[in-house]
Amino acid sequence: MKFFKYSILAVAATLGVAFSACSDDDDDYVPGPQSNGAFFTTANSSRVTLDTDASELSLVVGRVGDTAEADVKINVTTDLPEGLFNFPSTVHFAQGETQALYVATCDLPEEDTDRKYTLTVAIDPTQPICNYGNAELNIALTLRRKVEKFNHYGVALLYDGWMAGIYNFNMTDGSQMNGAEIPWYVNLNQSEENPDVYQLEDCFTCEWALVQYTGVDANAGQGEPTNIRIDATNPLCVKIEPQFTGCYLEIDVFDDFAEKVSPVYICNYAGFYASRGNSDEAIINNGFGQEFVEDGTTLEIDPAILVNPKYMEGQTVDKPITAFNSSIIVFYPGEELDEEGEIKSVQRRADIKARYNVKQMKRALGFRSL
Repeated sequence: MKFFKYSILAVAATLGVAFSACSDDDDDYVPGPQSNGAFFTTANSSRVTLDTDASELSLVVGRVGDTAEADVKINVTTDLPEGLFNFPSTVHFAQGETQALYVATCDLPEEDTDRKYTLTVAIDPTQPICNYGNAELNIALTLRRKVEKFNHYGVALLYDGWMAGIYNFNMTDGSQMNGAEIPWYVNLNQSEENPDVYQLEDCFTCEWALVQYTGVDANAGQGEPTNIRIDATNPLCVKIEPQFTGCYLEIDVFDDFAEKVSPVYICNYAGFYASRGNSDEAIINNGFGQEFVEDGTTLEIDPAILVNPKYMEGQTVDKPITAFNSSIIVFYPGEELDEEGEIKSVQRRADIKARYNVKQMKRALGFRSL
């Protein structure tokens, strides 16, 4: 592959902000009196995710007014299976306390998939309730699948045909390069339980990732995992099953998701068909096997696959969306990254002339739709 030294032109945009004036009458507003009682504080989140090794779920309850020792009744409504959680019927305030923890203990089984439930925790209406707080919490609760433990293994060089390949970049010398030709380094981890399972750590949401400087909204998945898992247990059927990248697109590659902010899921064909229950043998016999090439450290994903969000929601989707370019992942065991996303090995840096300082890039100038 031919590599180039280049710099990226920057594009600046201005935003107009409109302000509305307040009338003099606004100064006459007088809030109503605050009632004494208990409430759920703003420290509580409406989205809670627990790993399988979690032992409890804690919520913060506050109170105003009377600070004598007291037990406040709590009502719980949920679609959780019985036996997973023990929800106390009260929260206890010691003398003088204005905040207390409501603690539900749990014993969570190891599962292969994430499970989502709803949970409503409310102060019993017979109790004094502060009218300036939340009398109840509606929580979207996710119980995570068994989480694999990974250790640092090295560095991977990623040529991204999934998302960066959507964009072309204008160079200062007048030439163009496609995003799939411009790689960046990411940390590479290895599973403790299975040494043939790897993980690309924050590969699309690290600050030096190319997609951070395109029309992709790389917002770290709003708290969702952004690591990409690669299962190379079978070297002839290396699988990247559909996984969320932590990124969102606003382009019309997802059918009726057009003009909406669509979450981006990626995979390879072997991983897609494995997620539909196909065996490795069936995947290979149908020509969708994927393997490491060259010296066993380079994985070429040709073509790269985008997954329709409808598939991830459990809807019927016949096949994934083929990206315009392939993706290439090169493993460098034992290497380290510095805080700038550069590989520490001077010799390795000299060997890979494609590496550039992505922080210089401010905005993609060219764009090509799938």
